[in-house]
Amino acid sequence: MAIERVQDTNPEKGKRVSLLNGLVKRGIETNDCIGLHATSTEAFKAFVETGEFPGWSLPSDKDPNLPQARDLYFYPFRESFPDRLNFLPKEECKVVAQQNAARRGKTHRLLNKLGIPIDQSEVHPAAKEFFLFPTSFVHPTPENPDYFKDPEYPEYERFMKLRPRPEMERLIADAEKAKGVIAGINHTVLSHWELRPGDQGNDLRINMGEVSPKVAFSGIKPMGEIEIAYFRSLKEIK
Repeated sequence: MAIERVQDTNPEKGKRVSLLNGLVKRGIETNDCIGLHATSTEAFKAFVETGEFPGWSLPSDKDPNLPQARDLYFYPFRESFPDRLNFLPKEECKVVAQQNAARRGKTHRLLNKLGIPIDQSEVHPAAKEFFLFPTSFVHPTPENPDYFKDPEYPEYERFMKLRPRPEMERLIADAEKAKGVIAGINHTVLSHWELRPGDQGNDLRINMGEVSPKVAFSGIKPMGEIEIAYFRSLKEIK
């Protein structure tokens, strides 16, 4: 199947596309990578279009120690922070990041297909929760037709009614194909920006309103065929 290449005459978009091409070539096994962020192709599409990389989508909390708008969470390598025994070793970070990237990739792909901005994914429980906790929900079978109906999540049924049921099921099946993207965090963040604690005890966060992907990311690894196809479709703008 022929790959449709992304083309544009906007020079700023061209710079962003060139940056992503370079980051994909570097991957996440470089010496300057100190941690991993789980994300999606939709997040990078937003970056190409707007120049801003999506982060935490809720308004900033009054307490600066709690999540702020556009915070980006990542799993730091224990090897890069030897005094922080609560951080995961690099190989374990890879496993967790891959799992989270898959969930985020599926969520963002589904939201995109529904015409919902991905920066609403944190406040759209039905889309988010399905891919975060898939075993919590009922999958359709001839014996159990109550697809996506769980008394603990009444908004789930409303979510399923955004489209006719057969269409919704097709969109969810399509979203399941996504594997997400892992971005390496560059060691330069250590000397330029404040690293704030995350909410899991083994993660940290930086604010994408303060730092750009050009300096925050050391490399990018697309995790599945959909993601690989997207980055291959990017064409530098002359």
